[in-house]
Amino acid sequence: MRVASRPALLTLVFSVALFLSAGLMFSVQPMVGKMLLPVVGGTPAGWIVAMAFFQLALLAGYAIAYGMTRLSPGRHGIAYVALLAIGLLVLPVAITTSGLDDTPGAWGTFFLLAATIGLPFLALSTTATTLQRLFAATPHPAARDPYFLYAASNLGSFAGLLLYPLLIEPNFDLGLQNTGWLWFYGVLIVLAAVCVFFISGQTTAEHAENTETPPPAPLERQRVMRWVMWGFIPASLLMGYTSFITRDIYSAPLIWVLPLGIYLLTFVLAFRSPALITSSRLAMPHLVAVMISLVLITLATSIFRTSMLPVVLHLLALGVIAMTFHVRLYEDRPLANPAALATFYLSISLGGALAGLFNAFVAPFIFNQSLELPLILFVSLLFHPRLRAAINFPFFLAMAFTLLAIAGYVTMINIAPENTRAMLMMAVLAVVIGVGHPRAMLIAGLVLMGIYLHIAGEGTIARSRNFYGNIVVYDRPAPFKLPDGTVLNIRYINHGTTLHGFQVLNAANTLQPTSYYGAVQGIYDLMQPQRVAVLGLGTGTMHCLAGPNTATTFVEIDPAVIDAAYDYFTYLADCHPGKPARILTGDGRLEMQKLNGETFDMIAVDVFSSDYIPAHLMTREALALYIERLEPNGAILFHISNNFFDLAPALTLLAQDAGLDYRLMENMRVSSLFEKPSRWFIMSPSPALLERIAANDARWRLPPTIEGLRLWTDDYTDYLGVLKPEAFALKTILSKKN
Repeated sequence: MRVASRPALLTLVFSVALFLSAGLMFSVQPMVGKMLLPVVGGTPAGWIVAMAFFQLALLAGYAIAYGMTRLSPGRHGIAYVALLAIGLLVLPVAITTSGLDDTPGAWGTFFLLAATIGLPFLALSTTATTLQRLFAATPHPAARDPYFLYAASNLGSFAGLLLYPLLIEPNFDLGLQNTGWLWFYGVLIVLAAVCVFFISGQTTAEHAENTETPPPAPLERQRVMRWVMWGFIPASLLMGYTSFITRDIYSAPLIWVLPLGIYLLTFVLAFRSPALITSSRLAMPHLVAVMISLVLITLATSIFRTSMLPVVLHLLALGVIAMTFHVRLYEDRPLANPAALATFYLSISLGGALAGLFNAFVAPFIFNQSLELPLILFVSLLFHPRLRAAINFPFFLAMAFTLLAIAGYVTMINIAPENTRAMLMMAVLAVVIGVGHPRAMLIAGLVLMGIYLHIAGEGTIARSRNFYGNIVVYDRPAPFKLPDGTVLNIRYINHGTTLHGFQVLNAANTLQPTSYYGAVQGIYDLMQPQRVAVLGLGTGTMHCLAGPNTATTFVEIDPAVIDAAYDYFTYLADCHPGKPARILTGDGRLEMQKLNGETFDMIAVDVFSSDYIPAHLMTREALALYIERLEPNGAILFHISNNFFDLAPALTLLAQDAGLDYRLMENMRVSSLFEKPSRWFIMSPSPALLERIAANDARWRLPPTIEGLRLWTDDYTDYLGVLKPEAFALKTILSKKN
């Protein structure tokens, strides 16, 4: 019996090849992303650019596969195997900081990825179209409708993503991951060759019998554009949700794979026969999901930040909306038309690539705040079939009057971030109205977007956005009064939604140490350091902690933060004007490497990307660099305040490995009106110094240890191992944009 005539074997080989190819594609993405983080300074935007690159590479792969459909199936298969083999030329993957003088921006990151992983990823991207086309040329009973193989492909993608943070990342360093990925890539080449062998084993008569169909009708342009948009919306939402989540938690594979895994799972569930669910049944869940996300985004802008609960709700909303559009794609697939298969997948990929360009490059250029997520959520409503039927002139008239009324109401009551009751009432009202009727849902969506923009702009005096994130500077009266009844005016700076410092504008208190930094004033007073290096600038508050003869060097990766510190805050100008601070622009590690021959009495690591502390600044290799730049009696200070992760155990292991003494300070019950709760970790080669620090301030104590935690290196970090148990607790932190 000929091998090609055994349907079960054909299905198995093609399915395994597609599964493995997809698993390789979507396990290499977080692996390369992790390699990329130290190069881009740990910014979450690095992953967004990486996603855009992978989407564009996927489009290029589909385009190449589309071009190869002009070849016979056998020659198409041979060209595919050859393309996979060419990808071996740049493997294993190598992305390092060696040879880099500056931190690459968005386009620099894009071209760096193209040079290192572009060829093999491009080859992998041709797999889905190629193998389905080859399968359609076999005598298999399902050859006319090979779309079920797309589910196997997406199941492999989902498995690759799921295994990476749960199994691969916690147990293998980057070197072993890279080697293992290369071996599995070789296995795929063998499987691809077997698939081509199956095709070449068919007789001409068998192939003619299998492919003899009436000429397919030409595809309508409107239908192709519909596929593109239905691919664009969920892909853009994927990036929008990922950016929204990573800026407040941290940027690493554990978080990246959550939205991407859900996105791929919706493909798996949508592209199956028989259908799991119809698009008509998803009509109302789609509307509700959009409203829930818009409400949460509006509230997070101004009122409160919670634990992981909003993250879970956002991920559920992403799943519902992505499932809605992917089911529509599957329902509209071109059946009994193998020639249109490549066009179908190319259209979906084009939508994803356009989403990557929009979210990674266009939106940061045209918006000075993160508007792409709420904007695309609202756009998704415009593609809802029930809403399209409901839009007419009376509807627009009603919508206009409603918006005017809401604008007047917002202006009248002057909604402030601390007015929790008013905002919650507005959110509940929007949800109630929205669920009631599709037209009302669209109006409610516009209302929420209007409130979002109003709150985001209230009190704002400066706003900027670049590759490293969103910066906003705003003024507010203090939520307290001094004992004499004075109300203080305060200027804040936020990165993302996290407070990065503030300054009192009243003359008598302008140089008062504020926010997180008053807690370490005692260390400065005790050590009286002459030379200090601070990684991370913020408002420049730490310049005021030192004495008038201290030479302070700040290293800041974001030029927008430097501009804000000079233009809107006075710590750098007014504290010790005779000894101005030196500001270096770049990644903390890269800039410290350049300071050959310089040593410091204190090195403070105060680097945050929103609420996330870049892991490459807390590894064995990073600590070795700090020690090289440290005086024998000096100290290394880490600011580790974080809502989700307890970084003290990881730093404890690093200190023990380096033979340093260490202490932890948890300043949770602040006594000053100008302070905020904070956590700090200190290391030193001098036990006597830390004994004096602990004797001077009883809050400095030895931290508890965590069993089973591995030492963090540039090749291995495990944020899952230091996740706080209370991170998933249902709690609300009321604050003023913090």
